[in-house]
Amino acid sequence: MSHLPIDVTSLVVQAAALGTLDYGYMWWKGLSFSDLMYVTKSNITNAVSNLKNSLEQVSDGSKEAFDSED
Repeated sequence: MSHLPIDVTSLVVQAAALGTLDYGYMWWKGLSFSDLMYVTKSNITNAVSNLKNSLEQVSDGSKEAFDSED
């Protein structure tokens, strides 16, 4: 059974060429990497806000449960 050798150098060269083309396209369009991250930042902000609200509800619920036991 023969194995095809993987030429890592050609893979690296192709990946670098693709990255260079992508970066050139972004530069040509006037984009930066931070322009592409706004969706992620807003999603994280929303997720943190939702988590905070959920934790506050759990905290309030546990306080009520402990207060009713006394």
